[in-house]
Amino acid sequence: MTSYRDISFEEVRAHRSRSSGWIAVHGKVYDITSFIDRHPGGAVILTSLGRDATVLFETHHNLVQDIDKINKILSKMQIGVIPNYKPIAKFDSPFAIKMLGKVREYVKDKPHRDSFYGISALIFFYVTFFSLVAIAFYTGSLYVAPFIGVMMGVGHLAGHAGNHWSLSSYNWLNKLVSVTCTNLWGLRERYWEFSHLISHHCYNYTDRDYIMEQHVPLKYFRVRETDAWKPIHAYQHIFYLTTPITSFFVGALRLDCAPWIFAAPLLAKLRMNKESPAPAPQFFASGSNIEEKSLKSYEDGVGPANFVVYDTPFDTFVSLTLSNLIWLPLFVHTYRNHGFLQALLLNSISFGVQASIVTKSLLTQHLCEDIKLDPNYESNDDWYGKQVEASTSIVKNSFIMWMTFAISFQTEHHMFPSLNPKLLLEIQPIVREVAEEFKLQYNFLPSDAEATKSVYRQFKKLGEKPEIKSD
Repeated sequence: MTSYRDISFEEVRAHRSRSSGWIAVHGKVYDITSFIDRHPGGAVILTSLGRDATVLFETHHNLVQDIDKINKILSKMQIGVIPNYKPIAKFDSPFAIKMLGKVREYVKDKPHRDSFYGISALIFFYVTFFSLVAIAFYTGSLYVAPFIGVMMGVGHLAGHAGNHWSLSSYNWLNKLVSVTCTNLWGLRERYWEFSHLISHHCYNYTDRDYIMEQHVPLKYFRVRETDAWKPIHAYQHIFYLTTPITSFFVGALRLDCAPWIFAAPLLAKLRMNKESPAPAPQFFASGSNIEEKSLKSYEDGVGPANFVVYDTPFDTFVSLTLSNLIWLPLFVHTYRNHGFLQALLLNSISFGVQASIVTKSLLTQHLCEDIKLDPNYESNDDWYGKQVEASTSIVKNSFIMWMTFAISFQTEHHMFPSLNPKLLLEIQPIVREVAEEFKLQYNFLPSDAEATKSVYRQFKKLGEKPEIKSD
């Protein structure tokens, strides 16, 4: 039996490039440098470099027909172990085994990423968005701004799909969409990748989920029964009703885009991960809340207290350049032809409408009546079961479902993040049937209106002061 040396997360973090790439999976450390370019799943593997990639590995290989073959390949690359490693959760519960088996059988002969359904929605977005931008340049009219904002909301979901590599088997296409449909409107791709793909999808609404503060600022909202109650929570259901408005104004101040980039140093407090200044979802993802050198050797940089994004000055340069590729010329052109106020409003209304639309949707993705959210995962918890009980699947009309890449089927998406949107729709009945067979709470909502009402009632219930139990 091979004896492996102890390797800390500090050492793993130092190897996060194509030329030297290490990952940790289930407490074992692998040097996958020679395998990166041969990875059958493509460039999605780059997301895992220098990280604890356990959940990423499980969710991106759960539909592989011969997982033993994958494990044999991986075992040849093992170079060490993480000392005192605590398993994140269980991935082989009876529910997981049966549900994955049924889904695996269903998608066996179908392309997992490629679909006309997803590509046609993508083409619809790009054509419509750039046509509206052209109209804005030509007319300078404020009437076009809300329509641009709506399409930017659709584009945000396209970027979400690209970031999950679920649009196509062509790496360049996923990357192109991921880069453009984040950076073009001031959402830095690296920040988004970390907060959503690495943190949120792995640790759904637990204390290690970096995106929670961006969805529901914890100073103002109580979303789990285990969270401490504060007097301000008595009004959280009212705050929820106002989020489309507050998100509009917060989102309108897009700090990486013109004209607000020039005031960014004065508004830096808005880009906070903790203690958000307003009872509204933040539309822009925050960066690291601590310097990497300050992490302890045993920390992987994904919470619960310290979060580190692997970005570089070049990433920042690319992001800021793309963030102003449209908005700076549009602002200058509109200012010269229609004045400062109209130029300011044209860009800001577009940003605000996008933020309002997206945040209204995201607040129904992991919140509803009696949803089961935990502050932490324990080693014996069923990871797949936790995704079912902490997510929602919401039915929308077929056009909206197509245009939004089936984003409202969050339950299925969390377990199969790189599956194309058409297949997400098709496997939903399978997931629901097996979940209900195992007595798991499957949060199915028949319409967007019902989802909104359900979230309101949940906020109102959790806003009530808990009774103090006496012995």
